[in-house]
Amino acid sequence: MEAGLLGNVCFSELYSKVEADFQDRLLGYHKSRREGLCIIASVILNTRSVNLMENAAALPRDIGSVDHRYQYIS
Repeated sequence: MEAGLLGNVCFSELYSKVEADFQDRLLGYHKSRREGLCIIASVILNTRSVNLMENAAALPRDIGSVDHRYQYIS
């Protein structure tokens, strides 16, 4: 897990649970894709919204501008 995810304890716990579930269900799935899906799923569950701009703002990654965050989500 990235260092940026460690800042919010609640999010870290949610991410850990989602990651464990993905590992159980998708054993052969590519690691980087699985991690990306875990982050996106955790952000959506944490924000309780499917609004792309809200989710892009809540991403726990160091991404420069809002446009790049939106591009990462979509």
